[in-house]
Amino acid sequence: MADVDLITIEPGKSSGKPGIRGLRRAVSDVLDHLASGMSEEDLLRGLADLTREDIRAGLAFAADRERQRVVVGARVSRRSRATVPAATTPECPECRSRAAADEPCGSTPLA
Repeated sequence: MADVDLITIEPGKSSGKPGIRGLRRAVSDVLDHLASGMSEEDLLRGLADLTREDIRAGLAFAADRERQRVVVGARVSRRSRATVPAATTPECPECRSRAAADEPCGSTPLA
C-alpha cells in the first residue's frame, strides 16, 4: 500500500492543490503525465526530484479521493437510454458530510 502521507496540501504551493512531499509538484500534473502515456520510468528520468513511492502515493491519493465521491442524481441519456450520473459531490474527510460544489462544509478544503 502506498504512503498517502507523502501527499501534502499547502495553500501557498500549486494554488493549494494536493502536492507531493511539499514539492511544487501537483499530484494532478503527475497523473496527467501518466494518463498521456508517459511511462513511470520516463517520468522518473524527467522529474529527478520524484521517486517511485511518490508516484504510487499520488495514485493511491487519487483512488482514495475517487472512492469518496458519491452520485447525487442521475439523468437518462437520450441516445442509449442508459442512466448516467448527473453530478458527484465529494465527501468531507473531516465531518463526512456531502457538500455542494459551491458550498463546502468549511472544515477542510475539498480541493
